[in-house]
Amino acid sequence: MSDFGQLCKDVMTKTNRPDLVDDIQLAVRQATTKYHLSEFWKRDIVEKSMIFDAVSTQFQLGTENLERFRKLAYIIPLDNDGVTPIAGVKITEITPDNIFDQFNAKRVNVFYLAGSNLNIRTKVGYIGFLMGWYQYPLVFPTNYKSWIADIYPPIIVDEATGQTFLSLGQVDEANKYLDPIKGTIWGPRGHFMTLMANEIEGMAR
Repeated sequence: MSDFGQLCKDVMTKTNRPDLVDDIQLAVRQATTKYHLSEFWKRDIVEKSMIFDAVSTQFQLGTENLERFRKLAYIIPLDNDGVTPIAGVKITEITPDNIFDQFNAKRVNVFYLAGSNLNIRTKVGYIGFLMGWYQYPLVFPTNYKSWIADIYPPIIVDEATGQTFLSLGQVDEANKYLDPIKGTIWGPRGHFMTLMANEIEGMAR
């Protein structure tokens, strides 16, 4: 489980600035958000069955119903029992300006996001869907949750350390962490490359 307090203590140790409590907390929160948003990580996906009032071919759902919604990953139709996913039906994302096909007929088995509304149109009627979406991390000091901080805490600590040094005008110290070539994060053997190798390449095997 992520320990926000320990991450902040590690940054204070590296910067030797235990007096900058608020600044370092902010730096840790911003670093956490930055690395979660740097990719569409599979570990950020959560899923939930969304059941509607009646069988239909057209649906609209506000994204406020999808906790900490960032982006939709997939939609799988459910059988009329509202539980069993239906295999072989692909519902594809389109843009709002592409709802008609070349024959000016409305596309089916598609979804698109317009503002904060998720719109779904299907060929046959369904009662609901299994939805997977990418979540934003929880980054509050009293409510902090990040799998990156759990598994790869150095990337959060070093980013926050570098940004803290940068805010103090200590550019050389900051570059030990933030430099895109020689820094501990972005260098060829840096933390981000380790994160990518394990989370992207590892899942592709």
